[in-house]
Amino acid sequence: MNIKGPVILLAALAGAGPINRVASDTQGVVVAVLSSDLAPYQEAFRGFQEAFGPVTVFNLAKEEPKIFPQTSVIVTFGGKAALKSYPDNATLIYCLAAGVKIKAGDRGPRAVKVYIVPRPAVLASRLKALQPSLSRLAILWNSEGFEDYVIQAKREFFFLGVKIVSERLADSDDLAARLRSLQGKVGALWLMPDPTLVTARNFSMTREFSLSNGIPFYSPTAGLVENGATASVSISFAEMGRAAALAAQEALLGEALPDEIYPQKTETVLSQKAALATGLTLTPEVMSTVDRVLP
Repeated sequence: MNIKGPVILLAALAGAGPINRVASDTQGVVVAVLSSDLAPYQEAFRGFQEAFGPVTVFNLAKEEPKIFPQTSVIVTFGGKAALKSYPDNATLIYCLAAGVKIKAGDRGPRAVKVYIVPRPAVLASRLKALQPSLSRLAILWNSEGFEDYVIQAKREFFFLGVKIVSERLADSDDLAARLRSLQGKVGALWLMPDPTLVTARNFSMTREFSLSNGIPFYSPTAGLVENGATASVSISFAEMGRAAALAAQEALLGEALPDEIYPQKTETVLSQKAALATGLTLTPEVMSTVDRVLP
């Protein structure tokens, strides 16, 4: 696996063609800002456009965004774009900003986060369906922006009889020691899509720990299953874009928006080879919960 940079979960997927700026008749009312040319941002933006229609778009790799007097909604793709300074009178909808959490009061009138991971209740039910015997799950994470999600996940997994062992790492170099401390104490691992944590080195280390201890390694994207994780419960980048489009439409209509939005459509992907190597029993009942099976 030859993947560079800190965001393996983004770079793991195939690239796509460039996006051309398109202005609608209401140019500048809704403005999109992409952090870079990364394929996931482009895929999410295409999903947004398909659901919303053409908008004015800027790519930070090429230019600074221009926010117009008439701009009322700003939709960003990636953490760099989300953390830019924007006028307080516009609603900010930010997606693909793993680990970023814009707190209430940081800006106004509203900042809406589109999550990159499934709703905690959905994640819990899908992983329990994959591994009915699961009783202890380690969640590996680092960025402060994921803290609320981990708290919610603990509650949802508890309802299904699963105890969450929350492992917040000090930094990406802390992973090896944390994995050693978990040996024999958990029945599976779930790695959050944390850009400070999910590096090629750490992914490889977690995969090897999973295989050597015979416990499943659940990843946040299907792309990582193709590289050796056991399974994933994930949301496509296009689906994140569509969720952002729906939020933008509601914002323009003056609807009240929540601080957090979870895209509705999820996909469970399973690697048959990795599943068998990590102790999953692939019964017909388990396989009926999987959307896509890899060799």
